Amino acid sequence: MSLVWTAIRQAGRDFWEEMLFLLVFNAVWLLGGLFILPLPFLTFALFFTAYDIGQGKGIHFSTFFRYAGQTWKPALVWGAANLGALFVLWTNLNFYGQIQSQWAAMVQIAFIGLTAAWLVTQLFALPLYPRLEKPGLRLALRNAVIMMARYPLAALTALLFGGLVVGISLFFAPAFAFLGGTAYIVLLCNQLAGLIVARELGEPS
Repeated sequence: MSLVWTAIRQAGRDFWEEMLFLLVFNAVWLLGGLFILPLPFLTFALFFTAYDIGQGKGIHFSTFFRYAGQTWKPALVWGAANLGALFVLWTNLNFYGQIQSQWAAMVQIAFIGLTAAWLVTQLFALPLYPRLEKPGLRLALRNAVIMMARYPLAALTALLFGGLVVGISLFFAPAFAFLGGTAYIVLLCNQLAGLIVARELGEPS
């Protein structure tokens, strides 16, 4: 629990110190996401920028866009993988939705659960990516799954905070999404990943 609260506090500190930049990057991510195609590149840029902030590096407006250009290859692979996962979900929901049977409904629920688990895994895989000596999506995903299994409370925290931001933005205050909600989730996941890696390596957090 102390690890989670430390991450929450440090993410809040990071957000406060770089609020101006993060509000702009958050808005760019949301607006770019409306066009779908830029979303993978903007997502990688946001996570890499969060990593720099967590490391105490100074950032500028150019930082976000520089990372969007530098990480376009892994971002493209990541985007294709997620598109494939969503396509599998959509096709299976449509197929089994035509079968009027209880077992078919259970299969649909299973696919929804697997897709949700896949999406949550991204919250740890992406902050791990900049920390890898040899960056690769497969290695980042493998390490993320191990991390989630060893620290389920951290995984649950990321899921709850992500769900909270989405819920508030969709149902109560859409403007909240533009006030840094996504950026804070990224900062939180970055801090969680960093603290867990430091603990596993026996480093002071």
